[in-house]
Amino acid sequence: AMRVQFYLSATGSNENIGNSFTWTQKQDSTWVKEAVSASLIGVQDTPKIPINLIKEYWIDGQFEYHRKAMRRNHRKHRINENTAKGMLIASVMMFVIVFVLEFLFNTVITRPIIEEPLPAFLMQHEDQAFTLRSLLKIVLGGVSAITLFLSSYYGKLSLERKSLDHEKMASLYLSAKEQFERGNADNDQLFSELAREEIIENGNWFSYCRENSPSFDV
Repeated sequence: AMRVQFYLSATGSNENIGNSFTWTQKQDSTWVKEAVSASLIGVQDTPKIPINLIKEYWIDGQFEYHRKAMRRNHRKHRINENTAKGMLIASVMMFVIVFVLEFLFNTVITRPIIEEPLPAFLMQHEDQAFTLRSLLKIVLGGVSAITLFLSSYYGKLSLERKSLDHEKMASLYLSAKEQFERGNADNDQLFSELAREEIIENGNWFSYCRENSPSFDV
């Protein structure tokens, strides 16, 4: 919000961008509006920054930022999806292996693989041998737990939605860039509408992140 207000003020506007929040966003972001209002105290009416410089750092800069962020989050989303699929396949394969060994190769799965005393965290009894079955149980449980964690944790990160939001914002700034370069638009109105769209998007994203913060619950 402060970045948007800075560039809007640089165009010569004294508009408080906090007024562009929707009614519901104003209830959640009152402190943001108050902070912006405080920053406007003593602002001069005459801009000292050339309009082309504002366009370069605001429109061009934000377009490049959202374009790169869209690609970055799309790549992360694809990696996370492939990882989750891989862990799911590993879980199924481990189950099949345990099933086959349990019913077809019982002598193999019950064969001790470690004769020495084991660490206490493995919770083995003194007279209990650490067999292949014990090892497979630990591995299968670990793979299942990791799969649940990834689906819960990365699901709340909403990387796919982030990619879509960045794509929308990149399109917004690209449209503003084209209108500015064609020279057939009122720059004051263009910057005002751009600031309004961005602050509404920021408010939506703030509300979403607060309600969907990543957690370690599974």
